[in-house]
Amino acid sequence: MIEWLTLITGAVVAIATAVLAYITWQHVRLTRETLKATYKPEIIVRLLRGNLYVHNEYFADYEIILSVKNVGTGVARKIEFGEKESLSFAPYGGEPLENINLLRHGIDLLAPGDERRHNKPIIPDPQGDLNQLKVTINVTYEDSDGTRYSKPSPLNFADPESLPPQSYSQ
Repeated sequence: MIEWLTLITGAVVAIATAVLAYITWQHVRLTRETLKATYKPEIIVRLLRGNLYVHNEYFADYEIILSVKNVGTGVARKIEFGEKESLSFAPYGGEPLENINLLRHGIDLLAPGDERRHNKPIIPDPQGDLNQLKVTINVTYEDSDGTRYSKPSPLNFADPESLPPQSYSQ
């Protein structure tokens, strides 16, 4: 009888240990995922409304400024922009996006809240090619652990007046 009781007690202890080990493993896994999500970078590419640019006495429009910002909580590394097709896009038939250094060469590191802007504003041309107003640039970057992220960033040059002003911070 004592041998049988010892055997059952040993089995209960073994099962309880296995259950506790499983619960501990789940807790560690969820904690790791939570911490990873807490320090995830999030890169946005957006257009901002710059100063008013007067073409002539009859027509004025706003300059357009390209902005790249990390709105996440982690450091973004090795930020790259688009494929050749999307960067050859030329708003209003003017200068192609591939001529913008931060898009062509990428950004090595962008801390949370940091922003890079293209210094030379894009000026809408009323006589330009109005079919050249929308493009989607694919943004690829990685976090501190080396996890790669990729997301499309649509840019719409169609209505500069609807863009947030360059002093806008998100």
